[in-house]
Amino acid sequence: MAAPTQEKIDLSHYDLIDTFSAREAACLIAGFDPKTEDAVYNYDYRKFCAAQVIEDAIKEAHKEAERHFKGIGVHIAGIIPDPWVREIKELEPVPYLPCTNMRAWFEHLKNTSSPSSEVAKIKGMSFSVGYEKIKFKREDIKRWLEEKDYNGARYFLSEHKKQLQKLDYQKEMLDRELISLHEQARDLESLRQENAELKAQVEELGASQDIDPRLKNTLYKMIHAMAVIGYKYDPQAARNNAVSDIANDINAAGLKVSNDTIRTHLQEAARVAANKAE
Repeated sequence: MAAPTQEKIDLSHYDLIDTFSAREAACLIAGFDPKTEDAVYNYDYRKFCAAQVIEDAIKEAHKEAERHFKGIGVHIAGIIPDPWVREIKELEPVPYLPCTNMRAWFEHLKNTSSPSSEVAKIKGMSFSVGYEKIKFKREDIKRWLEEKDYNGARYFLSEHKKQLQKLDYQKEMLDRELISLHEQARDLESLRQENAELKAQVEELGASQDIDPRLKNTLYKMIHAMAVIGYKYDPQAARNNAVSDIANDINAAGLKVSNDTIRTHLQEAARVAANKAE
């Protein structure tokens, strides 16, 4: 039988369950349904071994939680809300994982009228008897995994981490978009300033390059004279070859001016020449 891929393994039917045995929790953390443990042993032995390692870690964390619980004094039991939540986890190498029975006894200890006798009872108890029947709350398993920085959990933390990763990705995309918008706004402002400067320069250049009217008239008279003498240009004639001849000579010199441009300037030159003004 082919091994099911990780994508095909659906563990969502455990989402409504609040307590788990050590074996159930270990299988779920390893990424397979506890009810398929025998099949997993056959088709994915590495995953089966991973579950065993996780279960051993759960047992160790449970023993640490029991040791810590039995060391609680009567005065401490009345002032701490949760003896298994560390303020500074670096001081304790093994995170605690209390079972539901420990939780129940702690609540009883806080509410009893004779805490001293109850503490004495707890010190003589063994919370590891009948280990297969011991249950752990979902929230305690999640906290234990978080304190261990167990990033490979396929259940309990998997959906939580996916949501965090999704939020981190969305935040990163928004940050990038915001940076891009700031850069675009900065570039746009820079372009606006450059455009204003260029516009001012063009206006200044245009004003400084206006040809003196007397010089312009003189040039037009020279053009008119050369056109009439050199190309037999007649501004009054309906048709003449002066325009095309001038265009051909200009092209032969490696330059290019359109016939319409030549015609326009010849007409203007003829008008200026007709005025006889210097």
